[in-house]
Amino acid sequence: MKWYKRDPDAALAGMIGLGPAERGIYNTIIDLLYSRNGDLPDRTEFLLCAFECHGSTWRSVKQSLIEKGKIWVTPDGKLMAKRVETALKEAANFSETQSKRSSKRWQKSKNRSDINGSHMPSSAMPPGDANTTTTTTTPLTPFENGFDKFWNSYPRKVGKEDAAKAYAKALKHVSLIEILEALEKQKPQWRDPKFIPYPASWLNAGRWADELPIAKPPGREGWV
Repeated sequence: MKWYKRDPDAALAGMIGLGPAERGIYNTIIDLLYSRNGDLPDRTEFLLCAFECHGSTWRSVKQSLIEKGKIWVTPDGKLMAKRVETALKEAANFSETQSKRSSKRWQKSKNRSDINGSHMPSSAMPPGDANTTTTTTTPLTPFENGFDKFWNSYPRKVGKEDAAKAYAKALKHVSLIEILEALEKQKPQWRDPKFIPYPASWLNAGRWADELPIAKPPGREGWV
């Protein structure tokens, strides 16, 4: 979801009893849940990239939020927050309803055209509102799209301009949080600085999707 409704009075009332750290993390969890359509894995490395706090702080806040009924961990190991699940279902139902209405309007328009003898091809106009206007958006600055966080986290700061371009392209396929999560997992593998790829190369190659090798248990060499 790109946006969601927020009732400030209800939000403030719901956060009564939460401390500053709890409120900050709770609100970030809500935004992450909506941004990822409810798919928020309960993985510490992943979440700390978004919270920007110490692991001990997150563990303490997490336990407190669970005890206060604000969040919970689902059986498949994902975080969920109060009311978000319902809001996501409502949004999905609304989207499905709108899609069906649009398809019906398009079909009626096509049938009328066929009856009148115009035989307008189905590819002539996509389903939707004919009065829809096209808008242009101003590209986000490196600060607004999160590039500064990626750049500060990347261990080899070379070719910043190329990296910014590659980062903007990567955001079409992956989120900042996923990029940072992958980066934190791969950093321990880059022991020799000269083998660290340029940031632009790492992004252009989609290296955030790399699967790390499974470490062998100590003293078990030769095991399959």
